Amino acid sequence: MPPSAKRLLRAVAWSVRLTRTHSQRIDELEAWLTRDPENRTAWNRVQTSLKSLDRYATTAELLRLRQGALAHAQAAAQRREHFDSESSAGAR
Repeated sequence: MPPSAKRLLRAVAWSVRLTRTHSQRIDELEAWLTRDPENRTAWNRVQTSLKSLDRYATTAELLRLRQGALAHAQAAAQRREHFDSESSAGAR
């Protein structure tokens, strides 16, 4: 994996970590950001991408797609439950 991709993954990991720990590790993040200018560039790219996602998270089209995905997942779970109950009934 190229160093730039690793740097982006680390920036994503920092973003997730800060979200989970509610900014308790800001000092560690700042140390990472100042260690190499490319780290800050990667961080900025990740934050820009996340802000773009946030902006579109509640658009009608995305909500429709999310509802469709949820309905598909629920139908698959019901099929699996039905299959599992038939399999266990046949095994008796």
